[in-house]
Amino acid sequence: MHRNLNLQSHRWSGREGERGQILILFAVFLTVLVLFMGLGIDLGFAYITKAQLSKAVDAAALAGMSNFYQGSGTASNIAVGAFAANFAPAGKKPGYVATMPVPSIGFSTDSASNQTLTVSATATINTFFIGILPQWKTLNVTDTGQATRAKVIMTLVLDHSGSMDPYNGSSQGGAYLPTAVANFINVFEDNVDSAAVVTFGSSVTNDVPMSTPFIAKVTSAANNIIWAGGTFSHGGLTNALQINNAVVVPANVNAIKAVIFFTDGEPNMIQTVTSCPNPLAPAQRWNFGGHDIGYPAGVWQTNAVSAAYGGNSQNGYYCLFPCGTCASFPSIDGSSYPYTMVNIIQESTNRCIQVANQMRAAGMYVYCIGLNVGGVGALDADFLKQVANAEGSPTFNGNLPKGLALTTGNGADLTELFQQVAGDILLRLTY
Repeated sequence: MHRNLNLQSHRWSGREGERGQILILFAVFLTVLVLFMGLGIDLGFAYITKAQLSKAVDAAALAGMSNFYQGSGTASNIAVGAFAANFAPAGKKPGYVATMPVPSIGFSTDSASNQTLTVSATATINTFFIGILPQWKTLNVTDTGQATRAKVIMTLVLDHSGSMDPYNGSSQGGAYLPTAVANFINVFEDNVDSAAVVTFGSSVTNDVPMSTPFIAKVTSAANNIIWAGGTFSHGGLTNALQINNAVVVPANVNAIKAVIFFTDGEPNMIQTVTSCPNPLAPAQRWNFGGHDIGYPAGVWQTNAVSAAYGGNSQNGYYCLFPCGTCASFPSIDGSSYPYTMVNIIQESTNRCIQVANQMRAAGMYVYCIGLNVGGVGALDADFLKQVANAEGSPTFNGNLPKGLALTTGNGADLTELFQQVAGDILLRLTY
């Protein structure tokens, strides 16, 4: 009995020891669990901060690079502002961030001569659980964003038809276009980008060849436009396509080609090869149309600078239909149509859309700005959308370069519309 009692006492003592060990293990496990939970929470705050920081440095890099044309100082300030607005919207810094991070801004040029902006920032966050260890009272989270600005190669296609005349034209857009063009062209890098100018009326003129630098040339050309003639839009777009295609971009250079098309009326001229209006002359190119529906179609020499209704051969106007032996013109749809303004306007519209599609096939962006004061010969909004491949176009194709189609009935708005186009181009240039 005594031995048995001793054995029983020994068994109870062993159970109490086991319980003590379990309590110790549980305490250790609980401590580790709390530490891991705390670490998970603190690292969760670090992850959130990293995401905010990433968004902020990317936004700062894009904003700064898009405004580099204003100078590195202004661009840096804009980048800093964009960083603050994205990291702490409405000025509300997250409570777990110790101090508002200050971004580091750096401009450089890469191996392909593209301008690059790098934005880096470090945020210090307070820890809540692992902070019980002195060395972990705070954590540093760092991120870097970079934006590169590609070169722009663009041709401005500007309407100088008689309706643009600041004094006698129906739209009087000529009073506002030169200023709008000057403000637009100053957004771009004079010694990096390239620009050309084509103007059209009853014929087409390449006023400024593709140039670098270009700001002074483009501004001068816009200030010296002669407002006269019809609206040979197709000719202007065709020349722009040829000018842009002639620029060869090296394989290691990032560049974007664009066409900026401005007009204040519907396209009302076509060009074709015919012996008309002079049946005795050999077959040559003539420009036909130039008037609104309700008027007879006119004929102009292809190099005519101006051509007012009722003019003469000296300023390019030749004769009215019916004239000579002309009866019909060949259409791009394979048919032939009589020389009436209804048919010429429709044909000119189709040819403009065709050449714009060729531009997109070559990777170009097409932007359209229209001054539409209404009345006879007013612009068709769908026409501009189709030329630009803008959203809302009946033929919009999201797989091709997407442009903008902007219109106004007030010439004073042209500067704002041109700036919208400039902003869209700069966003595409920056990546």
